[in-house]
Amino acid sequence: MLGKELSENMGVIGGNGVQSKHVGSDFVVSLKGLFGSEVKDHAKMLTKVRDMVMRGMVKETQRREVDAVVNIRFNTSAMMGNASEVVVYGAPL
Repeated sequence: MLGKELSENMGVIGGNGVQSKHVGSDFVVSLKGLFGSEVKDHAKMLTKVRDMVMRGMVKETQRREVDAVVNIRFNTSAMMGNASEVVVYGAPL
């Protein structure tokens, strides 16, 4: 935060979540992939998980009595072939 001096290293703060995909929607996605269509169902799923992990990070921020989190990053990865993981992390101040 502008004009503030950092007095201690507070590590990293974050949250993560895993969401499985529906088998039926995976089939539809495969078909859409053949034609280059937008994959709206997966986009909605990832948005839902992203919001969930942000809420988790906010709770952790409140628990640790952190004033702010900067340099926030999101990572998304496929797990187990039918699930996606979303991780959010940042530097607490």
